[in-house]
Amino acid sequence: MGDPSTTAQVHPYHFTTSMASLAAEKGARILTRAPVSSINYSSSPSNSAVESVTYIDPSTSQPTTLAATDIVLAAGPWTQNLLPSAPISGLRAHSVTIRPAKPISAFAVFTDIALPVPSTSDRTQKQNRKHVTPEIYARPNDEAYACGEGDTLVPLPKTSEDVETDLQRCQDIIDHVSSISDELRDGEVL
Repeated sequence: MGDPSTTAQVHPYHFTTSMASLAAEKGARILTRAPVSSINYSSSPSNSAVESVTYIDPSTSQPTTLAATDIVLAAGPWTQNLLPSAPISGLRAHSVTIRPAKPISAFAVFTDIALPVPSTSDRTQKQNRKHVTPEIYARPNDEAYACGEGDTLVPLPKTSEDVETDLQRCQDIIDHVSSISDELRDGEVL
């Protein structure tokens, strides 16, 4: 994967709002709650450059087209709705943020945890026990971000505001990471 000089984990909200602030300092107008409906390209066969972006104006609910030569596409799992060729798929995943009881090292941890099985002498059952693979990322503000596997139980909704959180899946992540880390087990779930 790399080393600290070539890899990083970013906090999506802090990253995108910082990018927006920097762009605003340079004169960009930042629109929020203005869902983009299309990225429009020039019709020239030799140069299919971005020409404009169409979004729904939150004050009028009408489509509005904004001329553009460069765009930052930060749509996460909704990226393929705007750029179908992007190698990003929409998949629901759950995560939790924990303030550890004690400081933790600034590393990402990729786990493979064998869940305990009920006490039994059945060797097959013990060999086939379930494994989970939560990922744990230290964040610079004394937090740890832990995420579980994605699922397809619920389709990706139209907007992030409509995402359904499964509280049991969040609790499972807390239980799983708590089973391997006293700092996370004794920490505060944020």
